[in-house]
Amino acid sequence: MARDVVFIYYICLMLFLRRTCVCQVCDTQVLELDVKKERKLLEFPGSQNASNNVYHCHWRLATEDEDDTIEIAMQSVFISHSRNCSMSSLTLYDGHDPTDYLLRQECNNRTQEMVVNSSNEFVYIVWVLPIGMATSNTFTLTYTALETENKTHTFTKTTLAGVVAGIILFIVFAVSIVMAIVCCLRNRSNMQRRDTRLHDSYRNDT
Repeated sequence: MARDVVFIYYICLMLFLRRTCVCQVCDTQVLELDVKKERKLLEFPGSQNASNNVYHCHWRLATEDEDDTIEIAMQSVFISHSRNCSMSSLTLYDGHDPTDYLLRQECNNRTQEMVVNSSNEFVYIVWVLPIGMATSNTFTLTYTALETENKTHTFTKTTLAGVVAGIILFIVFAVSIVMAIVCCLRNRSNMQRRDTRLHDSYRNDT
């Protein structure tokens, strides 16, 4: 009888330590996920993210083949407090870490599926949420590896806006240079005409 009690206590202790340790990993370390041709599910909260003390999680997705890319289907995102992206957000980076290219960022609820593709073998995911909101803030996505010939990089709205803004700034800059050149040439022509009139007037007076 005593042995059974000790055994049950041991099992409960192992489950508690496993749950606690993995949640700490979610808070402080990057969870490495291997991406294969079979589509897999990543969701929050999961068995590894059950603690309300979780306030940010990091995942790094990496394909087995360096030539493959990653397709992510963001199926749903629910954020209770969507005041700004610094408080609650699901962010995907097109690379090994958060310093790489921004692939997609969700700061509000999403119920329609959004599919994005990386341009390399890595995708870095950051999930930020306020402390105590681990049960009300959730997301569900799936991921799979794609062969190189299926590589179709999806640009985010943020990227398209940046490209458009860059093009507009370039056009404005080019037009400004052209207008400056035209003004200089016009002023030079006016000065030459004025000098010519003054010269002709001086000759007529003499």
